[in-house]
Amino acid sequence: MKKILLIEDEADILANIKYILEAKGFNVVTAQDGLAGYEFAQKEMPDLIISDIMMPGYDGYELRKKIDANKKTRSIPFIFLTAKTDMQDLRLGMNLGADDYLVKPIKTEELLKSVEARLKRISQFELKKEAGVSKNKKIRTNRILVTQNKKQIIVKIEDIKYITAEGLYTKIITKDNKKFILRKLLKEWENALSDDNFFRIHRSMIINLECVEKVEKWFSRTYKVYLHGEEKPFDISQRLSVKLKEKLSI
Repeated sequence: MKKILLIEDEADILANIKYILEAKGFNVVTAQDGLAGYEFAQKEMPDLIISDIMMPGYDGYELRKKIDANKKTRSIPFIFLTAKTDMQDLRLGMNLGADDYLVKPIKTEELLKSVEARLKRISQFELKKEAGVSKNKKIRTNRILVTQNKKQIIVKIEDIKYITAEGLYTKIITKDNKKFILRKLLKEWENALSDDNFFRIHRSMIINLECVEKVEKWFSRTYKVYLHGEEKPFDISQRLSVKLKEKLSI
């Protein structure tokens, strides 16, 4: 049974979230301020921490810093829970390494989806570690903040279709064909993204494996990768096409 540490200073919200999680079979440990939450984290070593932002003792940001500074607890997934919707608060929380950010009032479906996604990612990482193939390629968050027309927008990692190199920048194309430019090298993306979900098909492009439609042989040992929603295919070498097919089990 997975153990979740829930830290929330509003008793009714605490009780409601606890009820929802326990109904799904989770073991829920609670605290009503950041200081108590930090002490519980050291003692209980939960599989996941869900914490409010504005609360007595340590606030959520201070708690996240202390959790990350401790070798015992730094790998525990962390979800921020807050009524705030200001983009600066979102950026600060994500820069501190939050795995997700839920805004109150929270819908049951959103809460459970976020919790299950974080726990699933950890389970997959542990299985790889036990098998001796861990590559330390876990991204710290499942969302990124991008700027478009002077507005900040949250993009989910799972919604990225592919990423291309643009000099010192990279271009992100999402599944709904939105485009964003970030000052981030493709190598940084490769080191951060899970290789279970993303694959570098050549030196200038990383694709989301979920978006692959087919892989076909082209001319003279060259292959093409077709992605959903893209009119033109992308080049890939014979060697990498073999690896790609193995990942896709085709």
